[in-house]
Amino acid sequence: MNSLDLSICIVNWNAESFLVDCLNSILKAQPALDYELVVVDNASTDQSVRRVKNLFPRVHLIVSEKNVGFAAANNLALGQTSGRYRLLLNPDTLVMPGSLEAMVEFMDSNQKAGACGCRLFHPETGRVEASARPRATLTALLWHLSYLDLILPTARVFNRYRMTYPSASKPQPVDWVTGACLMARNKIFRDVGSLDENMFMYWEDAEWCYRIKQEGWEIYFLPSVKIAHYRGQSSRLRNKTQATSLSGWSTRQYAASLIYFYNKHFGKCRAYLLRLIIIATSILKAFLWTWRGLAKPGNPEGGQRVRSYLAMIPGAVARRGSAKG
Repeated sequence: MNSLDLSICIVNWNAESFLVDCLNSILKAQPALDYELVVVDNASTDQSVRRVKNLFPRVHLIVSEKNVGFAAANNLALGQTSGRYRLLLNPDTLVMPGSLEAMVEFMDSNQKAGACGCRLFHPETGRVEASARPRATLTALLWHLSYLDLILPTARVFNRYRMTYPSASKPQPVDWVTGACLMARNKIFRDVGSLDENMFMYWEDAEWCYRIKQEGWEIYFLPSVKIAHYRGQSSRLRNKTQATSLSGWSTRQYAASLIYFYNKHFGKCRAYLLRLIIIATSILKAFLWTWRGLAKPGNPEGGQRVRSYLAMIPGAVARRGSAKG
């Protein structure tokens, strides 16, 4: 039997200040659990490694010589942990007191639960993030990628995928939860395997949860458990290095990983239809922002958004290697 209750795995890339705050929040919360902390640094160029070594001696630090991506880095951490449960946690999160204990208690009480996630909110604005999702069907993705779920936020037919409508306070079965805070049972790694490293960034959490459910496990969203999340800091940091507010690299990765996921689990025909949806909605959004820019010149965001949306097209048509077991 494992002696540790929980292994907390954090993948960091140039998120020095967020990482320090995240680790401090865990220590401040003082979880009433036997837990370990594992940080994988993905070849950061800031002072992340030095600060973790100096400030957090109890952290097991793994330093990668290159940025291997979110999935591969988490697998590095997961391979060196021994807890009954493993928690994937983003460095731009803040752990609230009692949150980790509540997640472990839920998993202990629900033996059919293979994984769970919680409610994420922005620590400054309080805005709640859509951190749990139903199955990503072609119809749901069409509403999502065309922004109809944002334009008509009160219409359930359009916003069901984002799950933005009011939800119950009790645990709810869902199809997947975000990898920003995802707790999985140790047995999952024997039954299902680890994250698919063909996906450098984005959708690796959805793909993993899909395989978990295929093996007969349930995925749960715990709305009463809360963790703060600044959201998207890795993408913003990469954007900063590329001098853009919306990264073409990020949107290419998003589209490519989504296509890979669909091709792996739903076949080439549906993946082809999804490519068409991504291309059509990207062109539409780029056109609308171009038109808006012409109507209201002087706003640099418009041009950045146009470049970002158009960058999804090569991501959608790019070919990925065959899926790993």
